[in-house]
Amino acid sequence: MRKLILVISTWFVLLTIAPGQAVMNFTTLDKQSYELYLEKRWQDLISLGKNGLDNGIDYFYLRMRIGIAYYELRNYRRAIPHFRKALIFNSKDQFTNEYLYYSYLFSGRNADAINLSEKFTVLLQQKLGIGKVTGLKSFSVYNTYSLNTNQEKLDDFNIPGDTSTDGWQNVMRSYNLIQLNFEHVVLPGLRLSHGYGYFIKQRFHFFRQDGISGLYPEETYKQIQIYVSGDLLVSHGFTAGLTLHYINLRPLVYYETGGARAWQPGSTYASTNRSDNFAGYFSLNKDLGTFTVGLGLGAANLNDNIQFQKDLFLSVFPLGNLNFYLSSKATHHSDFLNLDNPVNKWIFEQKIGIKVFKPVWIELYGSFGEKSDFIDYSGTVIYNEFNPLTSNMGFNLIFSHEKTGTQLYLNWRNQTIRSSFNFYSDNTINTINDNVFNIQTITGGVKWNF
Repeated sequence: MRKLILVISTWFVLLTIAPGQAVMNFTTLDKQSYELYLEKRWQDLISLGKNGLDNGIDYFYLRMRIGIAYYELRNYRRAIPHFRKALIFNSKDQFTNEYLYYSYLFSGRNADAINLSEKFTVLLQQKLGIGKVTGLKSFSVYNTYSLNTNQEKLDDFNIPGDTSTDGWQNVMRSYNLIQLNFEHVVLPGLRLSHGYGYFIKQRFHFFRQDGISGLYPEETYKQIQIYVSGDLLVSHGFTAGLTLHYINLRPLVYYETGGARAWQPGSTYASTNRSDNFAGYFSLNKDLGTFTVGLGLGAANLNDNIQFQKDLFLSVFPLGNLNFYLSSKATHHSDFLNLDNPVNKWIFEQKIGIKVFKPVWIELYGSFGEKSDFIDYSGTVIYNEFNPLTSNMGFNLIFSHEKTGTQLYLNWRNQTIRSSFNFYSDNTINTINDNVFNIQTITGGVKWNF
């Protein structure tokens, strides 16, 4: 009886695993994967293909079918490794190269797409409408306007009570920033961008120097900005970037002159005191399937102090495309107001991108932690305001027209800044007379891709 039960049990197990063993031979796998491909049963094809790979069966057409299945499901980031593996089996297959090229583009990996297209045949480049790989690739112009919505606080500004303390306090009333940006592909794996900005700010300025006080409700402050940034594709999905940023500040300096005679009053004059500030930023980014990880290191001498910044990035593309993504950044920022007592801060930023409908995207974002003398967007944007930005919430609205290559951009931010009277004591900057102001900022721009 026991022998009969053992035989029946063994027979049942063999019946159970036999079909799986049949699927895992080359002929059956190739036949079934091809049938699933023709029937466009993409999820079933992916499951079957993965099962075959797990069992050591790997060949050109299997990789192509799995890659196409992911591609048809718009999971381009998952499709990429299968198309790359297919090219190892047959590097000259134009069908595979075309699929891989579009997978790079649709997943936001433009550097890999450009590098791949440079190796295409002339016929394939013509078919895909790819022109000259190198040269000017885009030009953009942006305008930013920002307004302090708490005018009543400025009208009721309270001068610090300690009249013996020298120091200053600034509050932004409004500002306007115009920016021009250019992008070039110098080599298939090297992209160079450069930008120029003119910034003019209306600000409320109070100062006390050697017992003399001055209050200038509508002072004009100007600055010129220039940056040069390079991104190098070191290897597949791995890029290194370097940005150098120059800021020419033109604040006003005030001085008193006495009267010609004792009974004549003195006068206050202002002159432009030019100041040159610099910032540098180095970054590394690596694409890992549906993730992109990166780090950044920055150094600057903004407002005549020394700053060091360390960033960690993580972007997640759950769907394997640009229809939905999350981007996070954690920053450790050190401002050496003096070498003995640096101010250290942690800042966290979160962005969520959603494709609303073709061709409109919206990005929602917010930052947590105080920003001042801060390097942003890989060194291309500098927040060199001494007053800390205490909150920053907003959205980007992006309209991208594929046929014309034109991209329209709208950004709105709701921000708060803290303004304080700043003074030196024991070689350290101290603050009193804190005031919090609400700032509304809007940016509009257009980008032409060539």
